[in-house]
Amino acid sequence: MKMRSVISSFSAVKRPITCLAFLVLGLGSIPMIEARSVGHAPTADPQRLKADVEMLTEIRPSRSAANWQAMQIAASRITTEFLETGCRFRTQGFRVVVCEPDNSQLLGSGLPQERDADGAPSVSHPNFRPHLMQGWSPDFIPKLAEDVVVAELIDEIIPINGLDSLRLAKDLARQEGIFTGITGGATLAGALEVAQRAPEGANIVCMLPDTGERYLSTTLFEDVPADMTAEEIEISQSTPRYRFDPTPPVDDDDAPPPVEEEIVVTPEAVAFVDDVVGDNERPLVMFALEWCEFCWSVRKLFAEYDIPFRSVDLDSVEYQKDNWGGDIRAVLKKKLGSPTIPQIFLGGEYMGGATETFDAFNDGHLRDLLEKNGIAHKDTSGVDAYSFLPTWLHPR
Repeated sequence: MKMRSVISSFSAVKRPITCLAFLVLGLGSIPMIEARSVGHAPTADPQRLKADVEMLTEIRPSRSAANWQAMQIAASRITTEFLETGCRFRTQGFRVVVCEPDNSQLLGSGLPQERDADGAPSVSHPNFRPHLMQGWSPDFIPKLAEDVVVAELIDEIIPINGLDSLRLAKDLARQEGIFTGITGGATLAGALEVAQRAPEGANIVCMLPDTGERYLSTTLFEDVPADMTAEEIEISQSTPRYRFDPTPPVDDDDAPPPVEEEIVVTPEAVAFVDDVVGDNERPLVMFALEWCEFCWSVRKLFAEYDIPFRSVDLDSVEYQKDNWGGDIRAVLKKKLGSPTIPQIFLGGEYMGGATETFDAFNDGHLRDLLEKNGIAHKDTSGVDAYSFLPTWLHPR
């Protein structure tokens, strides 16, 4: 029986063929058949399923051992109902096949697991060896799995070769578009082995309950390079609008010089800035924004020491008509080479922004300029101008 036949087994189950059916599971899926170990034979009773679902909902918040066991049994029974009952209704026979690593056969060894009084494993199982199937076969036999084995609910245990697991996981992706992991390939390996000897027309349900993305850093993908191969790059270059190769670097000698944006200013705005900056009656002027944190800080500094100044608030209603504030700001940018706000002048001399003004305050230069221009103010000694910045700003 080919892989396609195994993968299509769910559709095969729909046909009323009276023959043998197999449920092939990885060792990590054994809890699914625990329902039968508590004496519950699968039925098609919808009330039984409803009761199990309601019970799970009610006791899930509890973390007691008794409730946890009840949750496991209910969840197992629900899953088993849909899988096992469906197969039994359509077949005369039903067999459960469990797979485990061939180099770490715990169930297949027949060796018992040593346990403490509460049933927890006390030591590692003597037959455990490191293996490829992540999620299968820890270094002990879980009590739940052991109970299933003791109750003879597993019909067959198949050892799986690690290399077969890797090969079939890749085949699933390449041939079937199923992106599963190493244990998925391992379970398929068991299903294919069952298919080799199953009678004609048998239904084989192979469960692959994991996805491949969690295996990207494992042996499964070690032959897949991190970077694109030459063949992949060639394919990507065949689609000009969707290329993955980097754009060739441009030689600096051949690169065109950067085009500076031309700043257009109006004569009216130029004249306004010159008049404001050169106003001897109000020598201290700040070109500002009404709701700028740094403008606030400068205003608070000047107010604290009774320093008179003029504030040209470029975003205020007064300067909004015909973008008058924008025209003034363009003049400042062209004149100073900086687009930032605020910009402060004293006696026709450009001081800078908020940081430069605070530095001038702290080193005494602002005091000297104020006295030079005849501007009276309170004593400014012993104060750090940066303390006027909002507390949520990083120190500057």
